[in-house]
Amino acid sequence: MPTLAMPSAEIVFDTLFAYQRSAALKSAIELDVFTTIDAGDRTASAIAARCGASERGIRILCDFLTTIGLLTKSDGTYHLAPESAAFLSKRSPAYLGTTARFLLRPELKLNFEVLTEAVRRGGVAPSGDNNVSDENPIWVEFARSMGPMMVPAAHGIAALVAGTAQSAG
Repeated sequence: MPTLAMPSAEIVFDTLFAYQRSAALKSAIELDVFTTIDAGDRTASAIAARCGASERGIRILCDFLTTIGLLTKSDGTYHLAPESAAFLSKRSPAYLGTTARFLLRPELKLNFEVLTEAVRRGGVAPSGDNNVSDENPIWVEFARSMGPMMVPAAHGIAALVAGTAQSAG
C-alpha cells in the first residue's frame, strides 16, 4: 500500500503572511532601497545613510527582503536579485515601483478588510468604497502609476507596427 504524502500548510501560511511581504516591498520602494543598492551602497549603514533611515530598521527590512528572495546577502552586504534589478531599481528601464503606489492604496486595501461582507452581499459592503465608479479620482492615479507596466507591451506593439509598415511599403 503506497504511503500518502502529508499535506503542507505552506500555501496557507504564505497567504496569511502575504500582507507582510507587500508592506515590506512598499517600504523598500518608498525608501528607494533597491535603487540605492543598485547604485553601489550595499551595507546596512550605507543604505540607511542614503535612504535617510535607521541602520537597524534598514538591516531588518533588508534581511526580510532577503528571506523572500528580493535581495541576497553575502558577508554583510546586500545585492539585488535579478527580479529586483529588473523591476525595482529606478535605474532599470523596466522599473515597476510606481505600480505599488496604486496597488497598495489604502482605499483598495480597505475593501478587503470587509471582503466577507462583500461576498455575502454579492458586492461592495455598506462600509466599503466603490472604487469602480466612473468619476473616481483614483483612476488618474491608476494611469500615472500603472503606465510603466505597459512599456514592454508598447515596445512590442511598436515593433509590430514598424514591421507592418515596412512590409506594406
